[in-house]
Amino acid sequence: MTKLLVPEHSDVFIQQEILYLREWAENNKMSINMSKTKEIVFHRPHPSNYSLPDVLSNVERVVVVKLLGIYLMDTFSMSEHVQQSIKVCNQRMYLLCLLKKMVG
Repeated sequence: MTKLLVPEHSDVFIQQEILYLREWAENNKMSINMSKTKEIVFHRPHPSNYSLPDVLSNVERVVVVKLLGIYLMDTFSMSEHVQQSIKVCNQRMYLLCLLKKMVG
């Protein structure tokens, strides 16, 4: 898994960085699966003068990404992570109830 972080104000262009990353991977006998590559643009929840950067070619832009088991939202909200955690807890509670009925 590869992560590329580029700050908003930088003299680096994201398209150029992706090209460098792909070249590096090829030189090291690796490949980057562009169909699994996602872009997330972090920003304040209600910015007054917010404009999205240009869309990267062949890269899907998402608002939520899972990184090391944590769901990160583009607005830095934790609501998706909390919802997913509750969902997993509910599934496990249901399985425990089924097991209890089978044993008891």
